[in-house]
Amino acid sequence: MSQIKEKLSQDTLDYINNTQSELSMLIFQVGEISFKIREFKTEIEKFEAIKKETEEKFDLLALKLENSISDLQKKYPNGEINLADGTISYES
Repeated sequence: MSQIKEKLSQDTLDYINNTQSELSMLIFQVGEISFKIREFKTEIEKFEAIKKETEEKFDLLALKLENSISDLQKKYPNGEINLADGTISYES
């Protein structure tokens, strides 16, 4: 069996070259997107850690405030605090 060699048309060659170039560009873009996604995931993990730490601080402060208010309620029954002038009104 013998091989036959035939010249492709310029249109066909241009199409193949352009398509390969476009595919290469798309592959490059997918790589860039993957890298950006990786960066975003890292950022999200950092923000999740900060969020968790902040929520823990919030819970601790809320508990401390609740305990302080509970202590004040025992000391000053039915008391009302005026934060503006720093006073408390209560029933004796």
